[in-house]
Amino acid sequence: VMAGMLGTLMAVAAFFPVPLVVYSSASVRPAQVQTLTAPRDAVVDQIHVSHGQEVSSGQRLVTLADPILEEQMTALTGRRAVLVQQRSHWNAALVDVAPRRMDRLEQVQGEQSLVAEEIRSIDDQLAVLQRVKDSLAIRAGRDGIVDAWQIQQRLQSRPLQRGDLLLQVVAKNSPWMVDVRVPQSRISHVQGADSDQTLSARVALESDPNQSFQASLRQIGPAVTSAQEEGPATSVLLQLSDQAS
Repeated sequence: VMAGMLGTLMAVAAFFPVPLVVYSSASVRPAQVQTLTAPRDAVVDQIHVSHGQEVSSGQRLVTLADPILEEQMTALTGRRAVLVQQRSHWNAALVDVAPRRMDRLEQVQGEQSLVAEEIRSIDDQLAVLQRVKDSLAIRAGRDGIVDAWQIQQRLQSRPLQRGDLLLQVVAKNSPWMVDVRVPQSRISHVQGADSDQTLSARVALESDPNQSFQASLRQIGPAVTSAQEEGPATSVLLQLSDQAS
């Protein structure tokens, strides 16, 4: 079923005692799914999972890398090392200053304070950048199954922009929903059958139209338009029965 969700489906939207049958194209999707996207511009460094693999909450799925971020952290770390050496120098100078040299003592203490303040500022910047770096380790937010067809071919070493899709994690027992587009000229028949409690729906894969699954109506509306459709349509939401999942 997970593989089937990638293709176009054909849904039998309603059967009526008349009998009246309404056919319409549709797509199937899991109701409980975590969609993971790139949190910032980055490059895919490592892919730790494969399509269909079962994962647990918190498990690392993909690791991204940001060269600019790494350069910033390296520069700050280098600057901090220099400041630590300066701090050691001023600490040693403070010990050597004669008690009667108040002017020199104040100078050394001032330099020491400036160095310590800059080290604290760098530490704060590094902490922020480290949190950003940690966000590049993409982890599962729930137990489930990875939905990422041909993930290695699609993502390995690929540069990404913020918001680009990485993969999805589908809850193991997630219901499966079917989004149907019913022409507005036929939607009144569906609404009437729903009101009379005579509506019956079945869903079949376009690749295997001889096998169909029972589905139940969850929602009618809103009206939608699409360049791929000949005229206005109304969205109808179905849920596949347990035996179909």
